[in-house]
Amino acid sequence: IIGENQSKCENNLGYYIKVNSIYDQLGLAGPFTVRAKILMRELWGIENKLGWDDAIAERYKQYCRQFCQDMLEMNNIKFKRCVKPKDAANEQPMLIIFSDGSSNAFGACAYARWKLNDGRYSCRLILSKHRLAPIKKMSIDRIELCGALLNARLKTLLLKQCRYKFIKCYHIVDSQIVHSMIQKESYRFNTFAATRVGEIQQNTNPKEWFWMESKYNIADWLTRDKKLNEINLDSIWQNGPRFLGLPESEWPIHETLTKGQLPELIKIASTITKHLNNNEKDTLASRINIDKYSDFGVHAVLGWSRRLYRLHRLGECRP
Repeated sequence: IIGENQSKCENNLGYYIKVNSIYDQLGLAGPFTVRAKILMRELWGIENKLGWDDAIAERYKQYCRQFCQDMLEMNNIKFKRCVKPKDAANEQPMLIIFSDGSSNAFGACAYARWKLNDGRYSCRLILSKHRLAPIKKMSIDRIELCGALLNARLKTLLLKQCRYKFIKCYHIVDSQIVHSMIQKESYRFNTFAATRVGEIQQNTNPKEWFWMESKYNIADWLTRDKKLNEINLDSIWQNGPRFLGLPESEWPIHETLTKGQLPELIKIASTITKHLNNNEKDTLASRINIDKYSDFGVHAVLGWSRRLYRLHRLGECRP
C-alpha cells in the first residue's frame, strides 16, 4: 500500500485506505498518524459530507498528497527494539506518563526512565495512545480530562502486560484544572467528570499526579501534526523530554492546586444555603414536599437530605 502511486489519494476512498494501511499497534508514530486522522474526520464531517468516490476538495488535496508522500519515508524511521539500555544499572525503572488534549485530539505517552551505571539517566518511549476529540464540541477542560483518563489506563495496561516492576510512577498533565479535579472527591462533580475522575482515582494514586507548563509536555505532540523526521531515533519523542535526564528535584513539575472555582462541580449546597438564609425554622420538614414522593422515595430523600445537611454543617459541601 505504501509503495502505490500517490494518485490513489485523489479521492476519499484512496485517502481512507492509505491512512488505515498504517499498522502502529504501540502508537510509536502517533504524532505523525494523528494529523491524517484529523484530516480524515474533516473530509467525512458535516461540512463536506464526501462519499467514497467523491474527489477531495482542492483545499485539502495538497495536504493529502503530502501525507501520502511522507508515508514513503516510514521505512526509514527506526525505533529501538529494547526498552532497557545496555548499560542500565541493576535496578527497576521509573514510569512517567504524559497526557494532553486539544480541540482536535487527546492522547498519552509512557516512558521508562533507567539509571545507568555511570549515574546518568536514560529514557525510552514504551507506547502511546491517542483519540480524536468528539465531533460534538466540548470544553478543553473536558478533553484534557479524557486525556488524563487515557493516562491512567496506560498505567493499568503496563502494570498488567510489562515484565518490569516500576519503582515509582509520575502522571503529568499541563492543566491545573484537571490536576485539581483529580485531587477532589468524584461525587462533587457532574456525571461526565465524576465517572472519569472516579476511574482515575481507582486505578492511580492522586499523589502521583503533577502538572507542568505546556512547553515541557511531550504529549502535546499527539494533538498536532509532526513530520516523520521529528520522531526519529535521536528525537525527544523517542528519548523523552530533556529534563527527564536530570534529578527529580530539578524537574519542572508542580503539585500546587489551582485557586478559584473548578468546572463540572455540582452545586449541591445551593438549596440548603437558600433555606439557611431564610427566617423560617431550619428543619428537614420545611425543605421537603412529601406529597411529591412515594413511601419508598420519602425514605431515600430523607436519607440524602440528612447526609447533605451534615456535610454542610461540617463545611464539606460547599459549591
